[in-house]
Amino acid sequence: MSEKRVDPKRDQYDTVVIGSGLGGLTAAAILAHAGWRVLLVERGEAAGGYAHSFRRGPYILDPACHFTADRSLYERVLEHLGVGDRAEIISLRHFYNAHLPDREIEAPLGFAKFLDYHIGLFPHEEKAIRAFLALCAEVHAAAHHLPPRLGLKELDAAVKKYPRLFQYEKATYKQVLDEFFTDDRLKSVFGAVWPYVGSPPSTMSFLTMAQTLILHVAGTIYFRGSFQSLVDAIQFAFERDQGELLLSTNVEKIVVENGTAKGVVLEGGRVVTARSVISNADARHTFERLVGPEHMPAGFMKRLRRMEPSLSAFVVFTATKLDMRNYPVDHETFLHESYDHEESYRRMQQGHPGGLWMNVPSLADPSLAPSGHHVVSLTSLVPYDIGSPWEKEKERFAKELISAFRPLVPELAENCEILGTATPLTLERYAGNSLGATYGWANIPSQVASRRLGRITPVQELFLAGHWTHPGSGTVRAMVSGMHTAMMMLETRGEPLPVIEPDVELPPW
Repeated sequence: MSEKRVDPKRDQYDTVVIGSGLGGLTAAAILAHAGWRVLLVERGEAAGGYAHSFRRGPYILDPACHFTADRSLYERVLEHLGVGDRAEIISLRHFYNAHLPDREIEAPLGFAKFLDYHIGLFPHEEKAIRAFLALCAEVHAAAHHLPPRLGLKELDAAVKKYPRLFQYEKATYKQVLDEFFTDDRLKSVFGAVWPYVGSPPSTMSFLTMAQTLILHVAGTIYFRGSFQSLVDAIQFAFERDQGELLLSTNVEKIVVENGTAKGVVLEGGRVVTARSVISNADARHTFERLVGPEHMPAGFMKRLRRMEPSLSAFVVFTATKLDMRNYPVDHETFLHESYDHEESYRRMQQGHPGGLWMNVPSLADPSLAPSGHHVVSLTSLVPYDIGSPWEKEKERFAKELISAFRPLVPELAENCEILGTATPLTLERYAGNSLGATYGWANIPSQVASRRLGRITPVQELFLAGHWTHPGSGTVRAMVSGMHTAMMMLETRGEPLPVIEPDVELPPW
């Protein structure tokens, strides 16, 4: 990789990308590979956003990205960029592990195994389980086949072709669970992974959960050496193709003239012009501060100000000499003290750990820690404000969070080294996300699919990438957003489009 730069080499580029999260980094790399002159501006000390890992002594830790799915997407993007050999993908054993008050769930991978496993737990609900999972598969397939952009004419045709997708687009996950199942414990089991989506079943978008479910049941993966290896591979391709990365540099303004983005003003006043601008930064910051409401339609700003950021998170990063293979935990383990997920959500809102999961990536990738050691991250979803300053509550909350996992790993509290903690303020400072939002906008029905912000903005030549825009939150979706934004921009210039088509594995339900 090139040396760390804080000043651009030139005054004019084809495009400037603000923010190097996976959406912005992917868009920048694809455009640079197509021959565009691209300037990527990152406010932090390294590229990658939430996918950028960090070291504490001999340990490597992922701050937010724990596991992902859609292996073929990553393979196709990396192959297109010519760096398929620079990021090794590890297949994981399970979708997830979950603990409820009287049972442990080991959600298996593979459509037939996943179906049979849940029927085995609740044989009296077999017909309903088959019908529910068939619906999930149907809406996932429909969402995949919809084009990235729909005009009114195409929308009418899509509604006729995929009626069930549009029938359930406004439904919450709880509403659909209630429609199909009578057993409350089965509903809770199918909702056990709710922290991974960031909203409890009562407010979570069914479409988001259905797509997450189908995508991950097909196979979950991790990157050897942490998600940093994915970031490093894409960054290498970007810089090899003459892309320019500025680190530790803020964009102070997006230059808008006559309704068109013309470039950016960097901190210190340096003006860089460009044919187009992509923002992977926080959406509110992009339009309220960088663009300015005076350049935006009033209706757009009204909608933007109504939109709801997702929950934030509190994370404790630890290392331990305990052999985590001897405990009932997996790469990703969710812990629920109650079958009532809404009760867990209420407890979290009151300033206590809730929406809990444990990540032990060293089970799959021993290179993250010295021999005989493991890295363990403990996470609780939290609101940005719990009524008391986080600096005052941090130690208390960390102890409660570690203690909550005592039923799974009784000796952990006495046998772990705390390597660091992250509060919502840390996430806000680290990634620049409003209110420390972990998932961009909350994954609620009014903010997913076409209701999320579009990649095309009211300002001409200003585009979006990342989890604030379509298709949504999570590593896969952020990367897809960057890929689609880049391809859309190439298309508008009449340039050849790269062929990056991941395999779509759908269940025979």
